[in-house]
Amino acid sequence: MPSPKTKVSSQQNYEQFVTETLQVLDSVQKLPGNGSRIPDESRRRLNELIISLFDEYGVIHSSQLPLRYTLLSRLADCLAAVKEKSASGKLLDTTVQNVIEWATLQTIRTTRPDGTIYFTAQDQNASDSRTDGFNLIKRFLPYDTDEIDRNAAIAAFPQLFDSGTRKSVAPDETPDESFFSQWGACAVFRSGWKTDEPAVAIMYNNVSANDNVKTKTKKSDVTTAGCLLEVSNRSQTVFAGTWETSISINGKVLLPEEQHGWKLVCNQIEQTYDYLELELVLNSDLCLQRHIFLAHDEEIMLLADAVLPNDLDDEKNATPRKKPLQIECVSTFPIYNGVTFETTKDVTELNVCSQKKKQIARLFPIALPEWQSSCGDKNKIAVDGNKLTYRQTQRGQGIFAPMVFDMSTSRMNKPYTWRQLTVGANLQTVPNDQAAGFRLQLGNHQYLIYRSLTKTTNRSVLGHNLIGDFYVGIFSKSGMTEIVEIRPDDDEL
Repeated sequence: MPSPKTKVSSQQNYEQFVTETLQVLDSVQKLPGNGSRIPDESRRRLNELIISLFDEYGVIHSSQLPLRYTLLSRLADCLAAVKEKSASGKLLDTTVQNVIEWATLQTIRTTRPDGTIYFTAQDQNASDSRTDGFNLIKRFLPYDTDEIDRNAAIAAFPQLFDSGTRKSVAPDETPDESFFSQWGACAVFRSGWKTDEPAVAIMYNNVSANDNVKTKTKKSDVTTAGCLLEVSNRSQTVFAGTWETSISINGKVLLPEEQHGWKLVCNQIEQTYDYLELELVLNSDLCLQRHIFLAHDEEIMLLADAVLPNDLDDEKNATPRKKPLQIECVSTFPIYNGVTFETTKDVTELNVCSQKKKQIARLFPIALPEWQSSCGDKNKIAVDGNKLTYRQTQRGQGIFAPMVFDMSTSRMNKPYTWRQLTVGANLQTVPNDQAAGFRLQLGNHQYLIYRSLTKTTNRSVLGHNLIGDFYVGIFSKSGMTEIVEIRPDDDEL
C-alpha cells in the first residue's frame, strides 16, 4: 500500500502532533453559536495533521495504536458539534474525508465480537471510547459516504441497527474483508464479515531497537515482544494480547540484533487464503520467522515460528554447522477471558471452548507426537494460567514449530490424526532441522504442510515435488491440490 507523503517518525513527534490535533479539535468544537465559521487556519492545520498521522487507508502506525482511538473519538465529537451548530465552512477536505472513511472501515475490521477493539487490554472497560468499537462505528457511519462500508458494518454487527435499516447483504456488496499495511505494521485476515467466521490479526513493531519509540521493557528470558495477536471464531475471541517467543541455543536465550526489528518477508491476500510471514534477525547468525496462514474455504489456520540461519545466501550458512545446536522454541499465546483449552491425558490435541462452554475449534501441534506419552518434558503444549505455552526442542541448525487450528464446527466430532513425514532430496533423507513435512487428517480432508529451513531447493514429500519455502495442499481424487506455495520470488510482495 502507498504510504502518506508525510510520516511521523518518532514518539516525540507523534505526541506533539496528537497534542496539536486535539487542541485544534477543541477550538473547532467550542465555536460559539449557530452559523459560526470554521477558521481557515484551524481547518487547514487539522487536515495537515490527520494526513501526517494516518496513511491514506486510515491506518496509524502500530506503535501508536492507542492514539488512533483517542483521535477518532475526539474527531467524532468535533464533527457532531459542527453539525449541531450548523457551522459554515467544510471541516475536512476531500483527501482527509477519504482517510476518515477508511478509518471507519478499519474500525469495523478491528472490532471484536464483544464490541471491544483489537489490540486493547482484555480488562479494559467496554464503555471507554478507546476500546468501544461499537460506539465509534455508530458515531462515524453517518459521515461515511461509502455504502459498502455501511454494508460491512451491517454484516458484521447487525445488532447495531434497527430492523428498519438492517438488511441482507450480499458478499459483492461489501469491501474486502482482509487488509495489510506495511507502514502501519499490521494485518487483519478474515474469512468473511460475519463474526462467526474465522479471523486472525497481528500488529508488529517494525522499528529497530534504536528508534525513538516507546516499547515494553525487554525481558531477558524472552526473545521477542511487541507482536500483538488476535484470533476469533464463532463470535468468540480466542487469543488477544502479546505473542511471545523465547529461542534458546544450548541453554542461552537469543535476543534480536539491536539494529533490526520485525521485517516483512511475504504477504499475500487472495480469494481462498491469506498469508503473512515476518522475520526478526537474532544474534548467533540466526533469525526467527513468523507465519500466519488462514485458508478460508478449508477453515484452517496455521500459526508458526521457524528458526533458521539468517542469511542463507551466505556460504557459511549454505551447509549444516559442524556442531549441531540444541534449539528450544517456547511460544506463549494470550488466552481470552473465559475461553478454555481442554485436553485429555492421552493426546496433545486441544479442544477450544467459548465462554459459553461450546467447542469452537480444535488445535493440533503437528510437530509434536499425537500421544502425550511420546512427547517428554521438552516437547509439550499446555495451559498455564491465562496463557497457552507451546514448547518444542530440536538438535540441528533450525526448527519449525507450527500449530494448526481446525475452525470448522461441522468437523468437531470427526476423527483426526497427523504425523511428520520424510522429506527427500537427491535420493537421500533430509533431516528435520533442514525441512519439515506433515500430513494432517481432519475427517475426510487430508492436508500436506511443508516448510524449508534452508536455501530453497527441489525436494519431495509423499512423492510430491516442492521448490518453495512454504506449502499447504489438500489431497483430492486427482492427486494433490495446492492451496498455497510460497517461493523466493514471492518474498516482500
